[in-house]
Amino acid sequence: MLVPVEDTRAEEAAEYLEAARCKVAIASFHHENLEQALREYPPDKTALQAHFEGLFYAGVAAFEKLIPGLAVIIGFAGTARPAEVIAQLKSVAESHVIGRELELWTYAQSDHATVIWDEANDIRNAATHRFYDKQQGPPGHFAYSVARAYRIRRRRDGMLAEFSQEWISHVRKLLPIIDATCELWTLPQVEMVAV
Repeated sequence: MLVPVEDTRAEEAAEYLEAARCKVAIASFHHENLEQALREYPPDKTALQAHFEGLFYAGVAAFEKLIPGLAVIIGFAGTARPAEVIAQLKSVAESHVIGRELELWTYAQSDHATVIWDEANDIRNAATHRFYDKQQGPPGHFAYSVARAYRIRRRRDGMLAEFSQEWISHVRKLLPIIDATCELWTLPQVEMVAV
């Protein structure tokens, strides 16, 4: 049975979910600007890298905002692991679909048989903590490779553009999950304050 969310937790959860929604919008912004940068040859390398990395940082952050928001709603600590949150959502009839959709999102495979979330997170981590190679060929041919301790992933032939499109399509699938959550628990509206 679905447990109502107390007012203070509902407000906190709504803030997390609105932050997740904003991160999806930021990822979309970077994707569109990356596409623009790729149309120019040679592209501005700073713009190319900034928008490629911005797309992945924001997309990963959207998921990382959504999980604690859901955790707060179901009475868990905001630091609960995604698998715990998903399992709890799936165990309740009313929230089962949300849990299942989130589980499918988390483990979805890319066109290259890797988990999309893992690949995006590897790029984000490499950009933050390690090195990842970016290679430029003829117009439209941009690739990257991300080294991990036990393997190197390489995807070529316009990889930046291809994986950018695949990732933003995947990130945007979080929006219906956010909407369904807000509707199911009747969360309050959160408005971004203009500064």
